[in-house]
Amino acid sequence: MTNDAASDSADTSVALEIGLYYAHKFQTDPDEASSALLRKQVARQYATGLSWVMHYYYRGCPSWEWCYPFHYAPLASGTSECTGRTL
Repeated sequence: MTNDAASDSADTSVALEIGLYYAHKFQTDPDEASSALLRKQVARQYATGLSWVMHYYYRGCPSWEWCYPFHYAPLASGTSECTGRTL
């Protein structure tokens, strides 16, 4: 197996694991195009939650109305979809 083939195999394996995580935790089909949208929504809401927590501890409660709408956090690699940066 060449380096490129091994790398492609590893990338495919990682993508499969990511798809399975979101399929299991968020009850979505890992192959659907909507799962990419869901991953982006989860990452954005998670970033909003982190911002809320920082605001809460440093400036006081910004709002008791807001809550994180999901039971699980995104994968760390998924947060790059929200920030536009790679990890």
